[in-house]
Amino acid sequence: MEQQKLRVAVYCRVANADPADDYAIQMQKKKLEQFAAEQGIEGIAVYSDNGFSGLNFDRQDFQRLDADIEAGIIRAVITSDISRIARNYCLASEWITKVEKAGVKLRFVNHPDN
Repeated sequence: MEQQKLRVAVYCRVANADPADDYAIQMQKKKLEQFAAEQGIEGIAVYSDNGFSGLNFDRQDFQRLDADIEAGIIRAVITSDISRIARNYCLASEWITKVEKAGVKLRFVNHPDN
């Protein structure tokens, strides 16, 4: 992912908004930002939903990310794994297909072969 050609987002999500999960989402964000830095990517946009289920897309920052992708602002998304996008894998698959058709690159850090 070349920074000059792509506007890159990192997306973090945890389901429960309690103090332990606040730490979890901060660690998730730190790991993704570190991965981006290791890839030479700077100036990333961070989208983070703390306390939201992955069973649907009713999440404020996910909706903002999706809208930014549709507007052509975001051309690549880095997240930990597919479960951060959705726990419903059919729903996740539909969204992934949609964004890939739009030319958006997806990178799941815990699954580097994608």
